[in-house]
Amino acid sequence: MNIMKLSMSVLVSAAAILISSTAIAAEPALQAAVERGAKTAATTSDDGVVRIGWQRTDVPVRVDGVPLPGG
Repeated sequence: MNIMKLSMSVLVSAAAILISSTAIAAEPALQAAVERGAKTAATTSDDGVVRIGWQRTDVPVRVDGVPLPGG
C-alpha cells in the first residue's frame, strides 16, 4: 500500500469516527427538539432515528366487521 492510499484510508476512518461520535452526542438534543415541535413524546432508536407516533382518529378501522376504537 502506498503512502497516498494509507493517508486517504486514515483520513476516511477519522472522518467516520468524528461523524458518528457527533451524531451520537446530538441524539438527546434532537429528540428534545422533535418532542417540543410535535408536542408529544419521541423515542430514539439505536441507530439514531427519532420517532414520534400519533394515533389516527380520522380513519375508521374494522376487523371482520367489528369496529376498533381509534385514538
